[in-house]
Amino acid sequence: MNTILKMNALNQLKKGDRISSTGIIVKGTVCMHRGRISRIAQKGSIIGIFNIFAKEYPTEWIVMEDTFFYSFSIKDEKSLEDFFKSNPDYRGIAVYSMAKELAGIFEEREGIRQTALEIRDFMNQDMEGFLEEALQLDCSEEKLSNYLEYANVSLENHKKYYYNSVKMTCYQIREISSVLKEMMRSIQEMQNYLKDNYFRMTEKPLLEENADWDGSYVKRQYQLLLQKQQEEMERQQKEASMPTEQLMETLKNSLIQILRFAKTEQGEQKEIAETVQAFVNAKDRLSTQDDMRKLKKQLTTYYFNLY
Repeated sequence: MNTILKMNALNQLKKGDRISSTGIIVKGTVCMHRGRISRIAQKGSIIGIFNIFAKEYPTEWIVMEDTFFYSFSIKDEKSLEDFFKSNPDYRGIAVYSMAKELAGIFEEREGIRQTALEIRDFMNQDMEGFLEEALQLDCSEEKLSNYLEYANVSLENHKKYYYNSVKMTCYQIREISSVLKEMMRSIQEMQNYLKDNYFRMTEKPLLEENADWDGSYVKRQYQLLLQKQQEEMERQQKEASMPTEQLMETLKNSLIQILRFAKTEQGEQKEIAETVQAFVNAKDRLSTQDDMRKLKKQLTTYYFNLY
């Protein structure tokens, strides 16, 4: 349950409190949870702006330690623009915070991509089509690189650059939000594929419900699955490559084994066995003489009765 905050005021929060509004962390640490992804935001960061542009990716902010949080009364793009008109000092901080968030989500995406590639290699599975689709972004690589580079520009330079332009501030925030949405879509597609693929092979969930994504754990689960598959394959190969002596011992009296399996009466078992032995001992099994024709007819009758 989200903590009730005073709008446009400084709120003192304790560990475990949940934040649902946009604002700036004055002191302390807050953890973001979004689509099994976690990210830490610290003192000086403005959080919650992305939620205004991407309600399809709900975000939960949880306080990690005693924190002071100044909450802004921002609910939509219009109120965000009005806020920047009245508070020029926050313009550069907002763009800088969004750039930092994008860089963090990009690193998460790269980690999941690497996990998927490693699983593809050691499981010997064809994931090329899936990976190509999941990694495809609507924005260009150049645009992505530019916004990732924003995170390396100092906060002071951001504050100076955006101080005199509400329009540029809002434009950059919208653009970064659109790239962030692409990142989240890509992440979720890769996560869902790896979860669904694992469930298809094991009929068990890859992760516990609501658990954060842990690439090392996911890879380890796939490695254990591969180990089980290899052990089963070795067991089958071992059975298939049984020594000839052992195999012949297993096949000894196979006719009687078949007759017993078919629940044939003991007297009839003896009769069938003698008839089969007579056919085996015959000098000319292709003979058209009456005695051979009669023997074959009798064997055919036994066969269909057993079948």
